[in-house]
Amino acid sequence: MKLEMVCLYIFYLIVLLKEIQASDKTSINLLVLVPWPDNRISAGWDAGHDLLVGARVARNEINNRTDLLTDYEIDLIIAGHEACALAGADMGIINLVKNGISLDTTIAAVLGLYCSSSTKLLSPLANNKAVDLIQLSASNSPIFQQNSNNYPHLWRFLQSASVYAQMMVELMNSFNWKRAGVIYNAENAFNFGIANSFIEIMNNSPNKELLFNSILFGTRNNAFFEQAITTIKERGARVIFVSTSAEQVAKLLCMAALEKLS
Repeated sequence: MKLEMVCLYIFYLIVLLKEIQASDKTSINLLVLVPWPDNRISAGWDAGHDLLVGARVARNEINNRTDLLTDYEIDLIIAGHEACALAGADMGIINLVKNGISLDTTIAAVLGLYCSSSTKLLSPLANNKAVDLIQLSASNSPIFQQNSNNYPHLWRFLQSASVYAQMMVELMNSFNWKRAGVIYNAENAFNFGIANSFIEIMNNSPNKELLFNSILFGTRNNAFFEQAITTIKERGARVIFVSTSAEQVAKLLCMAALEKLS
């Protein structure tokens, strides 16, 4: 019985020592901003909660390692930013200030920022406080690469979405197309960046002709859609690339059908 009591005492002592050791670790606070659910028609991808599973698994994996950050422990502060395709960033700005750059909070970096439109608007605030932004996204707007000096604290881990513009040109080469136009969403940093990359490539290609570039804003203002359709007809464009949201594409196709453009 005495031996059992001694073993039990030793066990509790080990547990207590581990708890004391864990409490002595310095916390590394990481703010995780992901696209928050949004039921507005203009909202794009908003399933940021799906990304949090991987973030928590990674945190636990690192914290349980004995050969990595042994004197530190990672803590995640979870918050949201606007869904992709939305022009504003009110939610993202509030959460960044509240959880990331306020006087009462100390964070090492901001993770997530899946949508480039939000990243573009949040970056200046983070720059002022020298807070690093780590954009984890399927792809990133080329504007960050083209104007890298404006984003000194933005870190990206995937290649620029300019690859889409290169794919568009490669498609033209495959079919020996020489002339094309582009229509894009001027409110969305992702779509805007792709279109600008395409325009740059076309303007620098001696055997290609960029017939036109037209912008779209929202879906309710018909003026921009009507102007795009008019430009297509006037320029006699047969190849048109569209870098925008599904809603804008649907409206553009309906208006093109009414004008008997095929």
